[in-house]
Amino acid sequence: MLKYILVIALVLFTGCSSKNDLINANQEDYTSTMNYDMISKDAVLEAAKKAFIFTNKDFVIDSYRNSLSVRKTNVNHFPLTPILVEDTWFFEVNEVDNKSLASVYVKRIKNLDSKEGIYLSKSEHEIFWKRVGFFLSLETKWESCMGYISNIFDLNGFCDNEGKKYFNTPSKEDRIADIFIFQRINSKDIVEINDDILENDNFSIKTKSNDILEKEDKINSSVSKQNKEDIEDIKEIDSILDKIKKDTDENLNKQ
Repeated sequence: MLKYILVIALVLFTGCSSKNDLINANQEDYTSTMNYDMISKDAVLEAAKKAFIFTNKDFVIDSYRNSLSVRKTNVNHFPLTPILVEDTWFFEVNEVDNKSLASVYVKRIKNLDSKEGIYLSKSEHEIFWKRVGFFLSLETKWESCMGYISNIFDLNGFCDNEGKKYFNTPSKEDRIADIFIFQRINSKDIVEINDDILENDNFSIKTKSNDILEKEDKINSSVSKQNKEDIEDIKEIDSILDKIKKDTDENLNKQ
């Protein structure tokens, strides 16, 4: 009987300690990569974000221009004592020669140990890449976590969600549109923006100047017309006065 107990205990400890055997100093050995021809890095970065968001709401995502740092804290229930586990996923993508080159690795710290922790096996990344591929329309179905059990106590680091229901299952509508590099609308650089501002300013000044000149011409024309009318009125008055004076003089002479 004691022999069977020892065998069972050995199996349990083997299953739980397999990840602890991954302690190492060479990160590259535990980094997996994926190349995406003609797909923009922005689309790949967005797909990676969605892969975490739709897998587990407990992922805490810090997003940068070319990378993600994603943390998740779980409690793995060992037969005798609970173990606090924090996994950090480091994802990076760069665009080179019409390709997006992506990489990911995972580091695990147990019980908030201050040591460097351990790197998790590349097998932990498999479902992550498949879910990224789903959002890029490279995979036809949303990969289930049920096929990725690390040992009898938990799912792998990506899928393990402390016994909670999986956050959500995306549909085709959640896939990313316009994923290709040639579909990207290039933003203008500072020089182009300055040129646009100067061109618009020149146009605005020129337009305003023309408007002012046109208004001035209208005013001058109006004043000139009014002056002519006033002169004609004065001439008419002078003519009437002359006539009155002439008639008056004639009447006086007759007397």
